[in-house]
Amino acid sequence: MKSKLVVALSALGFCAFAAAEPEQPWEVKAELGVIATSGNTETTSVQAKLDAKQYTPRWHNHYVLSGLFKRDQVTRDDGTKTKEDTAEKYFASVKTAYQLDNDT
Repeated sequence: MKSKLVVALSALGFCAFAAAEPEQPWEVKAELGVIATSGNTETTSVQAKLDAKQYTPRWHNHYVLSGLFKRDQVTRDDGTKTKEDTAEKYFASVKTAYQLDNDT
């Protein structure tokens, strides 16, 4: 009876060890830029970017998110000054690659 219990627990422990996947490595870079000027005119711009790479045994995945926002002070024809959004840009990208050999 004890030997069956030992074999069963050993098999259960081996299955749990085999089912556990190793942690997948990630490389993540984040950027943030802000420019604010004042004087004769006022300008504000914000730029952000997130670049993430994931490496698995067979797949390499690359994710990119970025955005740009710019607001300027604009003088109208009647001489009044207002703030307007003058630039807005968003970008998203996903790239995946299957690795034919396991050495890279």
